Amino acid sequence: MALATSRSNLGRRVGFATIVALVGACGGGSKPEPKPAQPEILAEGRFDDSRLGTALALVRSDEPAGVTLFASAVPLHMPYEPAELLPDPLQPAGADGYLLRFSGERFATVSELPEAKLPENSNRGWSMVALGDLDGDGHPDLAVGVPRLLFMPCLDSKEPSGLVQVLSGRDGKVLFELTPTTPNTRFGWSLAVERTDTKKRLAVGAPSALGTGRVHLYDLRTRALELSIDSPVKGSSFGSTLAFVGDWNGDDQGDLVIGDSTEEIDGLRSAGRVRVLDGATGAELASYRGTGISSFYGRSVASVPDVDEDGRRELLIGIAAGDLPDKFCGRVEMIGSRNGDVMWSVAGQESEELGYSLTCVADFDDDGVDDFAICSDRDKARDVYTGSCWIYSTRTGDLLDNVPGETCTSMRLDDGTILLVTGASGESPEPFAKHGRVRAFTYPPATPGSRRTRAK
Repeated sequence: MALATSRSNLGRRVGFATIVALVGACGGGSKPEPKPAQPEILAEGRFDDSRLGTALALVRSDEPAGVTLFASAVPLHMPYEPAELLPDPLQPAGADGYLLRFSGERFATVSELPEAKLPENSNRGWSMVALGDLDGDGHPDLAVGVPRLLFMPCLDSKEPSGLVQVLSGRDGKVLFELTPTTPNTRFGWSLAVERTDTKKRLAVGAPSALGTGRVHLYDLRTRALELSIDSPVKGSSFGSTLAFVGDWNGDDQGDLVIGDSTEEIDGLRSAGRVRVLDGATGAELASYRGTGISSFYGRSVASVPDVDEDGRRELLIGIAAGDLPDKFCGRVEMIGSRNGDVMWSVAGQESEELGYSLTCVADFDDDGVDDFAICSDRDKARDVYTGSCWIYSTRTGDLLDNVPGETCTSMRLDDGTILLVTGASGESPEPFAKHGRVRAFTYPPATPGSRRTRAK
């Protein structure tokens, strides 16, 4: 059953097969204006093309405020499809990026993490995830991807490309590094972490533009490489997006969802595919594919809590082109783990690229189930490259809020307040300067009988 409606009221689920089509340039009808946002800007990039807010990590800590935020600034933000990335000798070298640490009450204390001794344009901070406290100093540590997008002296270089730095959350010092064993892999393009009572594992995506993409699984306690998974398809972007999806096959191991948005399928160039793979063996558990040329299915992936009541998490899959390949509206689908059906979907407007990023967030509607955020690369309604993050209820599909940003992270604090932080790496007070901005929003607990709303 298809339900055509607007983002402001996504209606109810019909069984578990409600498909929601956003009306607008790619869906017909008119689209409502997003709610006016009252953002708290924490920081702005300090030079042109610094692109602050490329990646974010929000973690609990022993700081007085109980929470620490990390944000990266990555200049020369390259096109998102790894298979299309080649060195451009005409592209000027930019200043190196940097990592900021926000702490204290209302993140009033801002410090820069020490610079790493890396080649120019290593793209440190392209990806970033919080790991918990690895070194026992009471501060959560983090993994930072350094895929070295431009660090390729020649296309047939035999040198490994990329690395992952595990940094101390207290002072930013490098605790250890993970490095690839094969050349030109863009190791560290994507990261995902699994944290349970018995396991701490890090998944590292290495979507090579010149060969076969790989995903590597490391045990963070021993730093040992547990598993490497090669793409079954040559020359694709396997591993450009990835996430842990919980235990899909009942073996008490976290499994992986891996996107390959440039895979050619049945002659359809860049149709894209998403695979769910066994986290212990790499065996394929499920597969979903795009249906059109240049649809870029799997441009982003995430998992959300179980909705169809089979005990497994559901998938969120971003489709960069959406329904019209030449419009790049973007589309996001929720795929049910029970039978692979599309349970819910939403499409963007022309050039919006809805689904630029997908994130499971805190429980904004207080129904006992964590919700999710869908972010776009561009805020079409405001006609700016701020991006826009749309918060949806996992259980009902209702729209809960909309704030500026192309990436986001969230946390429920001890007093019940939800903290949402967004990054807009392409935003700037001047056109095309792309300094980047980081914002924070708070959502105090709702009073009985009312709905949680953003603090003004």
